[in-house]
Amino acid sequence: EVSTTSTVSMNILPLDDLVALSSNLGSLHDLRFVLRETMARIRSTTSRVDELAKLRIKYLTKITNPEKNKIKYGYGGEDQEVICSLKCQISVWMRLTADCPLLDGSVYIHKLIGLGGWNQECLEKMKKKINLKKWRRPIQLMDALVEEIERVVNEDGVNIPRTPTLPMKKS
Repeated sequence: EVSTTSTVSMNILPLDDLVALSSNLGSLHDLRFVLRETMARIRSTTSRVDELAKLRIKYLTKITNPEKNKIKYGYGGEDQEVICSLKCQISVWMRLTADCPLLDGSVYIHKLIGLGGWNQECLEKMKKKINLKKWRRPIQLMDALVEEIERVVNEDGVNIPRTPTLPMKKS
């Protein structure tokens, strides 16, 4: 949901996978396992919501609901898609793994879509370069991508496509 405010809310993913995984543990250990993993999911979700709120303040952002995603791996491993639009006419499709923002490599660019004449080869090079570094926070990834776009424009001479303008009526 796109919003002009930084408010972001998420539900904690269902815990049925944890209960199923704990079924082969002893009676004391299964409860410990479920509690420990539940607390980890709460910490992870809280940190992610904070990160997404910061991202939404700085960039035009659409945050998808991970519960409705079709990107499921099971055992709480659902990726979340986050789409940011840059004023240089690039849409950035990021994926956040279940460990975001706790582990390096939990945020990566899934695809870059250039509008208005961006060279696809240039976009792929930027995507590969940014994804080489293992990011844990989406805002860090986006800041690095903006810096890379500026570098490509200044050093490699790539022209940012201009936003089309409507003709003005002559008076």
